[in-house]
Amino acid sequence: MEQCLESKQVKALIVFTTNRLYRRAIHALTFVERLVKERKKRIVFVMNNIDSETNDKWNRFLSFLCLYDEFAAEMYVESIRASHIGKLLERIVFGTLTFGYHGVDIPGSQNRKGNPSRRIEIEKKSSAIAQRVFDWFVKQGLSINEIIRKLNADSNVPSPPKSKLGKCTRLAVNTLLKNDRYRGEWSYGKKESILISDKDYIRQDEREKPLKTVQYEELRIISDEMYYRAQQRLAEIDEFTQCGRKAEGDRLERLPKVLNGFFYCPEHDQRLHAGGPRGEYMICPQCHRMEGGDRFLFSQLNREVALNQLCSTLGEHIQNDTDLVEQIISHCQAEADLLQHPDAGRLEEVRLRKQKLKRSLGLLMRQEPDSDAEEQELDAALREKRIELSKVESDLARLESAQERVVVIPTSAEVEELLREVSQTLIKVVKEGVPEEIDTLRELIRRLTGGRIELFQQGERKAQRGWLQGKFRAPLFAVLYEMASKTSLQSGQPGSEIVVDFKAPDRETESLDLAWDLYQQGWMKKKSLISWSAVLAM
Repeated sequence: MEQCLESKQVKALIVFTTNRLYRRAIHALTFVERLVKERKKRIVFVMNNIDSETNDKWNRFLSFLCLYDEFAAEMYVESIRASHIGKLLERIVFGTLTFGYHGVDIPGSQNRKGNPSRRIEIEKKSSAIAQRVFDWFVKQGLSINEIIRKLNADSNVPSPPKSKLGKCTRLAVNTLLKNDRYRGEWSYGKKESILISDKDYIRQDEREKPLKTVQYEELRIISDEMYYRAQQRLAEIDEFTQCGRKAEGDRLERLPKVLNGFFYCPEHDQRLHAGGPRGEYMICPQCHRMEGGDRFLFSQLNREVALNQLCSTLGEHIQNDTDLVEQIISHCQAEADLLQHPDAGRLEEVRLRKQKLKRSLGLLMRQEPDSDAEEQELDAALREKRIELSKVESDLARLESAQERVVVIPTSAEVEELLREVSQTLIKVVKEGVPEEIDTLRELIRRLTGGRIELFQQGERKAQRGWLQGKFRAPLFAVLYEMASKTSLQSGQPGSEIVVDFKAPDRETESLDLAWDLYQQGWMKKKSLISWSAVLAM
């Protein structure tokens, strides 16, 4: 509009009413003053009977109306909020309904438009879809991308109302998984509208506490445990956002998404970023800025080698652990007994921990950073607190619903099939390369490694003479137990420490080892051992 008024082709501006121009009186009056006196344009407010070319009194009347509009807008806010809260308490539709719910007409009622008021109820078809999404994400461990594809492939799933393409999007799935109305908690006023005066637009900031919260168990679609497990997983996924520059080439483009966020430099507590030639390696940014002799991590981590070595090591650990089947079945029985007798002291301890975390999170949210560095530190602290709070809320929901839960005790054949499937999925990466669907693989690796692999320098600090060694505590038993029993462990289980040397395979060494094995099995004579190893090396 500003550009249009600056052109000589426009001589007048026609506005419906004064409150349609700007939200603040000072902005409206400044705009009109500049338009009429500086640009010599005419302005007309149709509903207010104001015309800048009638007489000199129009300006005073405009000033009064702009001030009144601003006052009225602020005055009506509290009345509107009170009306909405009253409808929420009566379970009457007062705004856009969440997917999974619909409004049912209340006989004999009437709103101000003459239509019957509607009561909020669960809609059978859409609520089943919402349950399916939580089940896919929490119980089956599907990635958000897989869920999106499943929803878009199902013709019975309606498209999001604001989707321009008529397809389900990542934003729609994220919004669904984060909506606490599915567990029966209906809140009003979670966000506060803040007017940015210099740009004249409204920004939505989250309040420390909603204006009103009501719990409706009859509107519950998802259990507390499933909801908080979803929040915990969402927070963990958000923690591993992409960092470093993008790899080059079609083959390497998928590698950063698999490995991103797992490797750490323990000296600087820094996640490794993609770097090196064509983005084929991962480096510690802080070590990379130091002289070679001073670096904690001198060698660079080849991403393809790291993925292959990591997958093969995890697959072999699962294959070689002969006691896993019996341990999982016996622990399922023990957990079933434990869930029927929850520890009251533990329950109160978790509740207190939740209160402390909420207070700490509230204090952090009220802080105002003075620089970009402080803002980044604050964002990191908030992210860590939210992840910790999600875990505590998940534990609390599990403890509170312990008596109502049932632990599935799988058979030996079912557990053996699960272990075989997981190990083959990992070993298949080494043999056939990265699959097209990488989200499932990434999530499996994240769970099996705990999401943090610390790297240490090995060998000489010279080119081609050293390598990086990864150490992490792998919660293999906990993860495989959860996959087999479809529930999480109530009692903590320490993971086993795993060490992986991220070195590219040496073809000459491999051929010598193979020739030696053949010689020991009697397949060749001692004189031909060296010649055969040379042939195998080619």
